[in-house]
Amino acid sequence: DIELLNAAANQIAVSIENARLYKSEGEKLAIERELDNARKIQQALLPAKTAEFNSVDVKGIMIPASQVGGDYYDILKKDEDNFLILVADVSGKGLSASLYMSQIAAIIKIISGLEKSVKNILIKLNERLIETLEKKYFVTMSIASVNTKTREITLCRAGHLQIIEISKEGEIKLHRPGGIGLGLNGGDIFKESLEEVKIKADSGSVFAFFTDGITE
Repeated sequence: DIELLNAAANQIAVSIENARLYKSEGEKLAIERELDNARKIQQALLPAKTAEFNSVDVKGIMIPASQVGGDYYDILKKDEDNFLILVADVSGKGLSASLYMSQIAAIIKIISGLEKSVKNILIKLNERLIETLEKKYFVTMSIASVNTKTREITLCRAGHLQIIEISKEGEIKLHRPGGIGLGLNGGDIFKESLEEVKIKADSGSVFAFFTDGITE
C-alpha cells in the first residue's frame, strides 16, 4: 500500500508541477506581449523615416538591448532652413526608463516650439523634470540646432557623450561642451554648467550623435 501511495504521490507531484509551469509560462507570455506593445509604442515616438533638409541628410536608428529602453532621438523641423537634432538617454534600463523617455519626448516637442535657444530648451526641460523625475533617475541629452543656409550648428550638451565630427578628408574632431545631466539640479548649478557652442560645418562633413549603447 505504501509503494502504491508513493507511486500515486509522484504522479500527482508531476501533474501539479506541470500545471504550475504552464501557469507561469502563460503569465510570462502575457508580460512579453505587453512589453512588445510597449516597444512598438516607443518606436512610434521616433522619426518614422530619414529626413533631408536642403542637402543635409539626417539618418538615425535605435535598437533596444531588451524590448524597451531609455534611449531616444528625434529630428524636429523648425522652418525651411532650421531643424533640431536631439539624442538622449535615461539612466537605468527597462520599462521605467522607457516611460520617462516617452514623457520627455512629449515635453521636448512643446518646449522646442516655444524656445529658440538650445540652451534654453535644456533649461526649461530640466525645470519640468526636477518636478516629476524620481531622485534615482537622471537624463543625459545632446541637442543641436542646424541652419542649412549658413551651415552653422549650435550645440549644447547636458552630461551626454561627445559628438564626433568627421571631415570630408577623414579628420576627426570631438565636440564636448560643458553641462551636467538633467534632473540632477534644479537651480543655478545646472544653468551655469551648460555651454552653448557654434560649429561651422564644411560640405561633406559627418556628425555622429550616439548614446552609451555604442560605447558599452
